[in-house]
Amino acid sequence: MTAAAQTKPTPKRAAVDRLEMKDLTTAINLMPHDLHIYDSKKETVVFTTKRSGKVARLIDVPPRECIVEVDGVSITVRLGAPTFSGVTPELPDAPIIVSDLVARYVIDQDTFPHAVWSPDTNPRSVVRDEEGGIKGTTCMVFHNGTNFVT
Repeated sequence: MTAAAQTKPTPKRAAVDRLEMKDLTTAINLMPHDLHIYDSKKETVVFTTKRSGKVARLIDVPPRECIVEVDGVSITVRLGAPTFSGVTPELPDAPIIVSDLVARYVIDQDTFPHAVWSPDTNPRSVVRDEEGGIKGTTCMVFHNGTNFVT
């Protein structure tokens, strides 16, 4: 396998004005809340995807500990990696919407079959209320491909 074939695709950002909305109308929202997508001026909600009732989350796995000796010094090393819940094989063959943290983890699973979207929450894109809470975004991140209009 070539080095190019082994690399993971770089997440792509797509402003809502340039998105093919059909890509999101069939998506399953696995976040614990509805997702509101705003126009580029952050004034008008142009699309909302309702929460599905299933939530994808990372779960901490208790780490294993081992002792490594380096130059006569014993160092405790914890080995462990998170796993995730809420994304299961029985999901319909449709794109999913998850948090950025979950998206970055699940796309590293070689057998993960779904297209993965997450809301872009960087300051350029996020829409906040008066108290600073997130209301929505103007941009979505597509984590494992390039099937949107740029």
